[in-house]
Amino acid sequence: MRQGLGMGTTAASWESGQNADRELAPATPMMRQYLEIKALHPDTILFFRLGDFYEMFFEDAVKGSELLQITLTSRSKGDERVPMCGVPYHSARRYIAKLIESGLKVAICDQMEEAGNGPGIVKREVTRIITPGTVLDEDALEARVNNFLASIVPSGGAFGSALLDPSTGELISFECESLFELKERLGQAEPRELLVSEEELPRPWVQELAASLTHRPSLTSIDRGAFDPARAAAFLKSHFRVASLEGFGLGQAPRAVAAAGGALRYLKNTQKTDARHVDRIQFSHREDVLVLDESTPGNPPDRARRKSRRLAVGRAGPHRHWNGRPKVLPLVDRAAEVPSGDQRAFGRGRGIIHSRPLAFRNDRAAQGSFGPRTPLRAVVARLGKCERPQRAGQFARSFAEAGSSSRAV
Repeated sequence: MRQGLGMGTTAASWESGQNADRELAPATPMMRQYLEIKALHPDTILFFRLGDFYEMFFEDAVKGSELLQITLTSRSKGDERVPMCGVPYHSARRYIAKLIESGLKVAICDQMEEAGNGPGIVKREVTRIITPGTVLDEDALEARVNNFLASIVPSGGAFGSALLDPSTGELISFECESLFELKERLGQAEPRELLVSEEELPRPWVQELAASLTHRPSLTSIDRGAFDPARAAAFLKSHFRVASLEGFGLGQAPRAVAAAGGALRYLKNTQKTDARHVDRIQFSHREDVLVLDESTPGNPPDRARRKSRRLAVGRAGPHRHWNGRPKVLPLVDRAAEVPSGDQRAFGRGRGIIHSRPLAFRNDRAAQGSFGPRTPLRAVVARLGKCERPQRAGQFARSFAEAGSSSRAV
């Protein structure tokens, strides 16, 4: 039976009262089942299926009612009352999305059998755990950007990292030689969740990394065994059904392997799936990027200016995709936004420059297509009159035409 608790009940007031002690809860078989399942997932909001509703109890109910703006009620009366609130199961997706947007994790506990089909209470178990970095619901995702989970493995001052987008199956791994480089690489991807080992979670570098990202991600820790290089390599080979990771470029990248194995294992464990849509892994080589250190002129330390410079690299694409390299056409689209007095910003980015576009630009200059003094706006203005090319070859020809037309400027 539900009893109103009143609008004045908050998470703080509930936890400070005697009812915060779960041992005072009614010792019914259903509540014992709830408490047992909740104990296995203490860092989540547990959606506990009861008939046509997902119910929340205790502090989950108080927190959920505040964030979701739904009525907080209670089960039983007096000293034994238990805060509860619920949402209809058929519309649960939008409520889950709100909790995830708040940086919380939601464990979905479903009924595994029809009620009344046997003695005792209905069997229930957690069928999946939804976290900020493992969202699969397209309605809860931004259509134009990736929703990355980033796993990180430190080793002697260096780092291995992997970016996994569960909604697209993209898995990208790379290695960094410093925390600064790691900040710059992850700053492009803006992951929603950082995954580290339990031992690393309290270390200062984790908080420093999270604070450096524009959209502060949620932090999650797992057993360090998931990041063991040998175990991760075996796990990845089994998943991709290969005898070696050499074909992915990971033969000599143990830190990247460890991070990728940990990320994929976390996805499988939380979503209770074999994740067959993750069918390849890409290794992003350090040779593909040039990191500008903090002392480099024009590499602004403050977050607002760094964000404004992201027009040159990163998540500027018209589609949800990030592979560690900039998309050229979005750069052209946005180049006219660069103030005339700061033309150097085009190609400098957020402290990290990709070397292949630079090599392409140098090659074109060597061929006489355009010179170093050619104003960028003249090139962009010429490109603006061209139809958007569909293939890389067409883009190269258009770029060459632009350089020839503006060479005399």
